[in-house]
Amino acid sequence: MRAMGRCILLAVHVAVLVGNAQGTCKFKSGEALIRALRNTWGCNANAALPTSCPCLGSNQQTTFACPTEKLRWTPSPNERCVNATVDRKAGWVTGSAIVSASYGESCDSPNHETSSLVCTRTHADQAEFGVPAGNCQEYGDGYNEAMNSSSWCVGQKFCFVDPCNCNESDVAVSNYFPATQNNGVPAYYSFAKCGGV
Repeated sequence: MRAMGRCILLAVHVAVLVGNAQGTCKFKSGEALIRALRNTWGCNANAALPTSCPCLGSNQQTTFACPTEKLRWTPSPNERCVNATVDRKAGWVTGSAIVSASYGESCDSPNHETSSLVCTRTHADQAEFGVPAGNCQEYGDGYNEAMNSSSWCVGQKFCFVDPCNCNESDVAVSNYFPATQNNGVPAYYSFAKCGGV
């Protein structure tokens, strides 16, 4: 990929393209990849590269008592919740939702996609979270309690990490917890930390 004679830094889960002295692009990997990614996140360029990737133990959002009357899922007794930005309408149109405060706190967290349209829809044509497709009752109330409407919705282990203290190259910004929701600091997560892909 070229732009005005130089390569564009392209962060993806497997590689970063960078320009070299000959004006061509090449893939970075390993230490060079992690250094390039850390640079895009504003990490201290002079700091040593991390040798591990600890889970933060939190999604770093403000917690509150779960309002059971407004949820389509049943929280555990005394469970805390957080606000998130998730896919609420067809076409990945996002909106505000409430999820468990334990979402992404560790590799062992359940991380259920309780408020995602793609994960809870009861029919492929369903256009809005919790609203059945069309007028047909055979699709129930529009909420799949198994939260497995798409294959990626179940079994994907991850946790939130500090991108400047993580040696995994799959670290990405969370769509659920953007910077606008967390005092200007986005939440970052990693599947690789938890043995995922």
